[in-house]
Amino acid sequence: MSAAQAAQKPMRLNNASVCIYCMTRWCASEQCVAMHRASLWIVCETCDGFDVGCHCMGGVVEAPQALVAEQVFRQLPTTAPVNEDGEFPYYVS
Repeated sequence: MSAAQAAQKPMRLNNASVCIYCMTRWCASEQCVAMHRASLWIVCETCDGFDVGCHCMGGVVEAPQALVAEQVFRQLPTTAPVNEDGEFPYYVS
């Protein structure tokens, strides 16, 4: 599956009901709703969507149209990489 097919837009309000745009709990802003509706997302290029030690939003990041188009041919790994000890590495730089 390509990265373009795998990316799913996260909810505008996170699991604690905080808006990902204005950081306000229970946000009902028309501007935030419109920004979310128009937003495009790709699988995170840092963690390949595994969200291990990364600062992405559950494996995805918001991206401009040009970057979304580049993801059509990007192939994603099926499983997260592990280090020599069989543990998931942390990708935070």
